[in-house]
Amino acid sequence: MTMSPNEMIEESKTKLNELNFKFGLNEDGTLRMDLKDSIVGMMDANTYSIFDTLVLPILGLNKKFVLTGSLSLKLLGFEKFKEDEKIGDIDLGLLDKFTEEDYDTLRNFFNLYEVNNDRGQYMTDTVGQVSVEKIKKFDPNQRLWQVSKDIETPFKDLPPAQQELYRPLWSNLDENDHIVHSYAKIDIFNDEIIRPRDIITVSYKGFEIRLVHPSVTYSYRMRYALDVRGNNGFKYWERMNNLMKHENAKEYYKTLRALQYMIMRTKEHNCHIEGDKGKIARLRGIILDREMSADNFINRLDEQYKNNLTHG
Repeated sequence: MTMSPNEMIEESKTKLNELNFKFGLNEDGTLRMDLKDSIVGMMDANTYSIFDTLVLPILGLNKKFVLTGSLSLKLLGFEKFKEDEKIGDIDLGLLDKFTEEDYDTLRNFFNLYEVNNDRGQYMTDTVGQVSVEKIKKFDPNQRLWQVSKDIETPFKDLPPAQQELYRPLWSNLDENDHIVHSYAKIDIFNDEIIRPRDIITVSYKGFEIRLVHPSVTYSYRMRYALDVRGNNGFKYWERMNNLMKHENAKEYYKTLRALQYMIMRTKEHNCHIEGDKGKIARLRGIILDREMSADNFINRLDEQYKNNLTHG
């Protein structure tokens, strides 16, 4: 049955409680979106160590970085944290050009290792009949930079939630001396600069976390799914095929609509605090337009599903 706009708005308000975020209040009266402690509590010990030791500080160190990939989807609530699932690589996008100074600061500050990067390696160049060794320099147009780090976290320093998840893995766990070993690989993508409008900013314990809009991550997955030149095409095809099944797609758009509702209401409140009446009017127009677009999309999704059932 098709839902009315008012019914969808009420459903979005109800679904707000299911989101990974809650409203937080700044000292100046403005609102922010806070990542719930319970979501971080679902991370296993390795994921938490990487998140706490690298991801949060890196996003704080350089405002150009945006968290993308699987971890971004999990924090946004479009994928779930699973106990036995490794976090994989940490994917970072860019809001501005990545410079050699940015790269050196990142690598030196966190003591990161270079992975498959050409810079600093020797290459042979032929000048006349003489072979000359030159050191490759930083290339700002490089598509991808990769760095890594081995992380050692004392078990006793883990939050209680991570201790409880980790403890059953070890039969003879010495909680005072045990070290949790984690390996983190960070991929910094330079394919394209991410637009500010595609950034969702949330907070966690004083850190600003910039997450890319889920549509951007899924669009890249679809590109991989439609390209057979790599080795991971079928893996991504399976993921996207599963996402596009009716109930999964509908859940995605409902979650997206509720998240969009929370973002826009936060912005509207903050505009009231700022006292910018013109901005408030424009924002309300955007809110109504986006809510109507989301409503129409979900209704058409249901209609198409019913037609497919009717006509086999």
